[in-house]
Amino acid sequence: MMSQQPSGATAPLTVILLTLNEEFNLPEALENIKEWAEEIFIVDSCSTDRTVDIALEHGVKIVQSNPFGLFCADADQTACDYCG
Repeated sequence: MMSQQPSGATAPLTVILLTLNEEFNLPEALENIKEWAEEIFIVDSCSTDRTVDIALEHGVKIVQSNPFGLFCADADQTACDYCG
């Protein structure tokens, strides 16, 4: 039987969010995952809104991705390179 963590405990889990101009969605997403994620990375594709500022306000680690080419494929590779 697996032991359960107490409510609100941080799990040994890293979350990677791919973003592009997500200033309206990001605050709620970060609030929802901060309770169970040990580490949060944002791979941002050069947002032109407040996405990066919001991430910094939440203490999230940010990596800038190449804004050209296929967004998801490039961001996925950037996340893999950064996280090891």
